Amino acid sequence: RARLERIRGSVAGRARPRVVAIEWLDPLWPAGHWVPDQITTAGGEPLLAASGAHTRPMTWEAVRAARPEAVLVLPCGFPPERTLRERELLTRLPGWTDLPAVRAGRVWVLDGPAYFNRPGPRVVRGAEVLARLLHGVPAGDPVTAAEARPFPAVPGR
Repeated sequence: RARLERIRGSVAGRARPRVVAIEWLDPLWPAGHWVPDQITTAGGEPLLAASGAHTRPMTWEAVRAARPEAVLVLPCGFPPERTLRERELLTRLPGWTDLPAVRAGRVWVLDGPAYFNRPGPRVVRGAEVLARLLHGVPAGDPVTAAEARPFPAVPGR
């Protein structure tokens, strides 16, 4: 609880970027349950999934219409390396490069199984990681490449 309060305090008063969290690549599936709470705690505005809600597949058009300012790619059960190997499932979608998040370089692949897909104490670390990514604030330890890394958002790069 104290760590969560520190995160909230570190992002208080900052602009809240609009965030889409993707928990599955094909079909596209938003991250629900506690992930919207992690995003909110870290100073973002979660899109396409509500706190505590079960989710269902979403259309690519819904993602495009949401115009996210940040995209979190954290497939359930995939380590970041596998997500990166399968990134073309996203990058080949029509209009991928037009998303505000892609244009701004604010797309990340995260270790979903470790910090986002399963309930438990490690979800607090996930919120710390998000606060650093979304706002650059010191929340917990520095983010390692094993936890989060930039998503090669453009095909062929």
